[in-house]
Amino acid sequence: MTTIWEACAGKKWCIHIPFDGDKCLEARACIRVIAEGSDLFLEIEIAGNRQRIPMGNSCVEARYYVFAAKACLANFNRTSHSIEFDMVLRLCIDANIGPIHVGECVDIYRQHVSIGIFTVDELTQLGFDHPVTTVRKMAAEPAYAYVETTISADATKKLEAAFAGMK
Repeated sequence: MTTIWEACAGKKWCIHIPFDGDKCLEARACIRVIAEGSDLFLEIEIAGNRQRIPMGNSCVEARYYVFAAKACLANFNRTSHSIEFDMVLRLCIDANIGPIHVGECVDIYRQHVSIGIFTVDELTQLGFDHPVTTVRKMAAEPAYAYVETTISADATKKLEAAFAGMK
């Protein structure tokens, strides 16, 4: 199992309660692309709780206590040397902080991701230094590079529709 891409982000919710001060709850979530052999998986994690699904245009959710981390992926495309997708990671809270109820979902990560997949030998041919000079048998192992760019308005609409379909 290899993590080939990961993004993590968090959110802190605070409420000011008169005569009692600020009360806060905080959560952090991560989204990953995992490779197992030739299979790719989308994994979401919040507070050690993980959910994993096969990579594709779909959504996944993990929960912890009063928090939910939800991720939707759209425009998924895989070729022999690349993976591309649009991703939104949403963090939600449904809790009472003192006498005040907080129910909110916030997008904490929203990007278009392009991942290039090359062998070490292919990277060497492109002019990169060989990272493993003493173990030549690793020359056929994959190496990954990624670029994150702004998500398009069209992709945002697709992802919002996917979130609307989640229970």
